[in-house]
Amino acid sequence: FLFVGLIFFWLWPPIHFDAMLSRQLYWLMNWSMLLDGLLFWWLILDSRSPAFSNALGYGKRILLLALVAIPQMILGAWIVFSRGMVYDVYEVCGRAWPMPPETDQLLGGLLTWIPPAMMSIVGILIILRRAMHEDGGHSSRQSRQPITEGSAP
Repeated sequence: FLFVGLIFFWLWPPIHFDAMLSRQLYWLMNWSMLLDGLLFWWLILDSRSPAFSNALGYGKRILLLALVAIPQMILGAWIVFSRGMVYDVYEVCGRAWPMPPETDQLLGGLLTWIPPAMMSIVGILIILRRAMHEDGGHSSRQSRQPITEGSAP
């Protein structure tokens, strides 16, 4: 909730307007998003095995990645397909590159939509690889144990 909530909070047009015009709010927005992202990905990419520690299980990590991707994609799509200007603050403070406002909004929406979805998919693939590698490691260790007399295969 914190990860997606902060994204929605800072991209809510009135809050974003104020953050873009206030140096203190701008830095707070950037630092809070950086720390929030680091904490989220630290949880997701935790190298400890859930089988041998109290780390979050692989299934829960995958579910989290899917759950954060959906609202981000919806937010990005809303920005892309909005008829009017969502962030009129850029008329006041300017744009990084000279481009029409519609193009700027389209690119901003696409950047809010596509990269987060791709990062969630990459994260899911990494977690699946870890889970399969761990599962394969346990089964191969079990199959290599010698069968002693009186033990079931």
